[in-house]
Amino acid sequence: MEDQSAPSRRALTVPTRVPGLGRVLVVDDDQECLELACIALTAAGFAVEGLSDPRLLFERLGAGTPDVVVLDRHMPGDSGDMLAAKLRAAFGPHRPPVLLWTADAGRGIEAGLLSGLVAEVIVKGLQGVDVLVQQAINHAGWDHVGPGLMYRRRDGRLLHGGRTSRPLTEREVDFVYQLAAAGAAGVGRTQAKLLLLEPGASESSNTLLNQVIARFKRKLPTTLRRILVTVRGKGLRLDL
Repeated sequence: MEDQSAPSRRALTVPTRVPGLGRVLVVDDDQECLELACIALTAAGFAVEGLSDPRLLFERLGAGTPDVVVLDRHMPGDSGDMLAAKLRAAFGPHRPPVLLWTADAGRGIEAGLLSGLVAEVIVKGLQGVDVLVQQAINHAGWDHVGPGLMYRRRDGRLLHGGRTSRPLTEREVDFVYQLAAAGAAGVGRTQAKLLLLEPGASESSNTLLNQVIARFKRKLPTTLRRILVTVRGKGLRLDL
């Protein structure tokens, strides 16, 4: 009979690796669970540090505030709940999101969520480590745009190949999502006009559209510019 308290061993279904997602601290006294979480989060593109001793957490926070903290609930000394409370006291509104990764699906979990001590609870054995990875991506502020391409909500930047873009406008962000969704078909010039130009722009404003597209390209990292292909007379294609 399968041990439901053990972390899931099924194949990881994490997104394509995107280096540069940020820093994650994982605290778990179970070495097997600690290694599983660290391997999966690293595979997604995070810089990960694993701690088996909860007493080391605040020492490591001296190296800078992580984007996400992952805590087991039951550990010798400080529990995950207690560490989350200490993080809130120390950092206030600027504290990193806390994900509780625990085999304990029982009472008391809801209290941590409702009080705002933790952002999410992922239950070992019931939810795979891929759920932990996806929640870390979400709470670090990233949206998945396409293979190897992420969008950071807080500052409007794209991440690709370990490099970030300059901040994009809302119209430019919509344009990127359309490019990713269109695949090999690409986005034609008529659609590009609707997405990129302000309402009321002249239907014959090809020169203006060229200027807007050129400005958009200059904001992109070189890794993304290389795969943004101009199709003569048809528009643009993003070869992700």
